[in-house]
Amino acid sequence: MIRSIVVLGAGTMGHGIAYEAAMSGFDTRLYDVSEEVLERSRSLIDAIGTKAVELGKLRPNDFEATRARLDFFTDLSAALSGIEMVIEAVPEQMDLKLSVLREVERHAPAEAIVASNTSALSVTEISSVLTQPQRVAGMHFFNPVHKMKLVEVVCALETAPETMDLIEEVAKRMGKETVRIKESPGFVTSRVNAMIGNEAFYMLQEGIASARDI
Repeated sequence: MIRSIVVLGAGTMGHGIAYEAAMSGFDTRLYDVSEEVLERSRSLIDAIGTKAVELGKLRPNDFEATRARLDFFTDLSAALSGIEMVIEAVPEQMDLKLSVLREVERHAPAEAIVASNTSALSVTEISSVLTQPQRVAGMHFFNPVHKMKLVEVVCALETAPETMDLIEEVAKRMGKETVRIKESPGFVTSRVNAMIGNEAFYMLQEGIASARDI
């Protein structure tokens, strides 16, 4: 069972994933190359938790326990040391993701599970820089992470069934609803949304309704 998680990238998605992980009882590390980004993420996490307490959705002591389970790092090798699961959430640039995964290969334990939060890039290509691509899968969260329940668990070309099981288990422990899919461009939700958008434009062209009404 996974007990510790590091989230790589403290941007829009990363801080939300880290909050959900820490809230769900995982020992959580949040890494970013920028101290400024980490400080902003700390403030955003505090704001999410404070709001939840104000709304009565979270007890103050539970939020304090969440804070205690969350650490912030600018040293990547330290963030990866002894970790059981890596969630990559850096910007959607393949070169950047490959560079980060090469560091994961160097510094994370050989048995660590690796999940990419990519929404569109090839998980198979992302995993290609690891000697054990079978321990890599997609784990696509939706924004804002603390409100959106869906997670797409994406099976790449060499992903092992055990890896899919572990990532799905982690997502469910975070209170998420999961769908398992084979890797394909856009996964499921992006493809469905594209079809909806296209159909909306077709209806506008055909004069079925105004843009406002559609």
